[in-house]
Amino acid sequence: MQQILIATKNPHKQKKLSEIVSGFYIPEIKKDLQSIEEKGNNFLEIAENKAKEYSEIYNCLAIATDGGAVIPALKGKWDPVKTRRFAETDKERIAELLKMMVGKEDRTEEWYEALAVADKGKLVFSTQAKAMDGTIDKIFNPKFYQKGIWLCSITSFPQFGGRNFFELTDEEKAATEDSWDKLRKSFAQFMQK
Repeated sequence: MQQILIATKNPHKQKKLSEIVSGFYIPEIKKDLQSIEEKGNNFLEIAENKAKEYSEIYNCLAIATDGGAVIPALKGKWDPVKTRRFAETDKERIAELLKMMVGKEDRTEEWYEALAVADKGKLVFSTQAKAMDGTIDKIFNPKFYQKGIWLCSITSFPQFGGRNFFELTDEEKAATEDSWDKLRKSFAQFMQK
């Protein structure tokens, strides 16, 4: 089997992308993955640009992703493509978002994830999927935190009794992150053509 570069430093996304390509490619994770500037106006464009650039830099097949939260109550004040990039650290991101949400009745959060594959600088596949909607908590509980998925630390799901993401069972977590399953299915269909 051919190798495919998992073009992210995020441990959560490394795991998810490795699962997606499993059975088709051997995932390659580089500990010293070069940093690049993320370019694009939406999740799909950013994922496509990352896949193309990494595949060109490393002269290989590469898979990349980009995702973010759409928060209807913050329309015009929140840029979904900068979900991770609107503050320096996870703690600053959490504090700033909770501050922005003060007094908001609608606390809905919609998560989108895009995926792209490129070979030596040329895009070969891309797709996007929406995850289960959640709601943004009013406070941050530090025991609900994991590096790489900071927004989950302050996201609860009415569908599961209003529990925080980190209180859910593995099956419930998988259901909330169904965008990854949708991406996996789209990728498998593309590979089986």
